[in-house]
Amino acid sequence: MQDSAVLLDVCDVTVRFGDLTVLDAVRMQVGLGEIVGLIGSNGSGKSSLLNVASGYYQPSEGEATITGISISALSPEGVARLGVGRSFQNIGSLQELTTGEYMMLGLETDWAVGLAPALLSLRSSRRAEQAARETVRGWAERAGVADYLGVPLKHCPYGVRKIADIVRAVIAGPTLLLLDEPTSGVASGDRAMIADLIRTLVEGTNRSVVVVDHDVEFVSSLAGSMVALAAGRVIARGPTAEVLADRAVVDTFIGHASEGLVDQIAPGEQR
Repeated sequence: MQDSAVLLDVCDVTVRFGDLTVLDAVRMQVGLGEIVGLIGSNGSGKSSLLNVASGYYQPSEGEATITGISISALSPEGVARLGVGRSFQNIGSLQELTTGEYMMLGLETDWAVGLAPALLSLRSSRRAEQAARETVRGWAERAGVADYLGVPLKHCPYGVRKIADIVRAVIAGPTLLLLDEPTSGVASGDRAMIADLIRTLVEGTNRSVVVVDHDVEFVSSLAGSMVALAAGRVIARGPTAEVLADRAVVDTFIGHASEGLVDQIAPGEQR
């Protein structure tokens, strides 16, 4: 029986594409209200693991569960309905949308209005749209990007785009939030803003977060525990300070960059 405090349980998950193994017998658990950092070099399998946890990849072997429910055969939409929100490294072709329109995509699974009423602009549809716009505005104000609601994403600063993607992922109230490179390509000031936003999303809730980022200092400032990957395998897991000090992690990924961070983080420190 699974521990009731475990939200995400990845058990011996292997993912293969032909002869290529991108994840190899990976194990990871995320508890309720926990922030877990996922670190590793390019090609280590970090985004692939998020793809398994969000339904974009199905394991070749092993199983992933959310609150004990197997998600290994579910679609991304099915996983989202179990309370999983996911941000992405790139917004891609959706940059023509305004910031507000993009954030509103996160409410899609919550809309109780069918397609026909929406197309016919019936009163129920208009009420739902108005409620969604008010929700989006509230979150945009909370995230400090309300001034950009009517601006196409392609014209927004890069940091605003990343924040908009986080809001889209969290706006429907997921229990598990998967963040893929939330600070990639953004300025240091925006990184601090994104870190503060993530903290506010967790404080006072049972919401859990898995955060992938190449900025080890950023991840370590948020995560109470970490999982380190190399070539699709877990090479270390545990409290943040212990993982950063792990010899395999230092030798294969972080190098001397971790030395100052380890001194700043007490073993088992909670965030």
